[in-house]
Amino acid sequence: MCRLPPASSVRASGGGASSLTAGSAPVVLYRSRFDLTTLRTVRRMIAACLARTGMSADLIDDLVLAAAEILANAVQHGGGRGEVQLTRDGRNLHCIISHEGPGLPTGIGNHQGSRVNPSALDGRGIWLAFALCSSVKMHSTTRGTRVDLVVDLPAVTPVATSTALAS
Repeated sequence: MCRLPPASSVRASGGGASSLTAGSAPVVLYRSRFDLTTLRTVRRMIAACLARTGMSADLIDDLVLAAAEILANAVQHGGGRGEVQLTRDGRNLHCIISHEGPGLPTGIGNHQGSRVNPSALDGRGIWLAFALCSSVKMHSTTRGTRVDLVVDLPAVTPVATSTALAS
């Protein structure tokens, strides 16, 4: 389940600081194991958790698409199951996807700048993740892979308070 209060309750009022500003300890928003049968539910939970952060709909769509691609890769190439975790660390949101499969072939994570051939049948997932996220960190060994999709969040702005002026 999502572990973050609604966006309205994390905004500061009257110039105070937000409870989730830079320098805060990381907050785990969501954690789940997944496999082929749970991918749809996990994607929906990720979207629901992201909506509670106050992120724009476009940014949510981008991260959900990137996460869906990496989740599908983990199922297809990483042993059929894995774990996903959403965390917020100040102004960074991390979607960390890991599996215990055979790991990535050498150089797979280094092609973030190159477009996939339009006639290719697959290979767009990692490219999309790099295109849609602020950064992507990949660590792979023969015992598994961990992909950290990072989105830089806009600064939390204080909620304006109005003061009636006496005339």
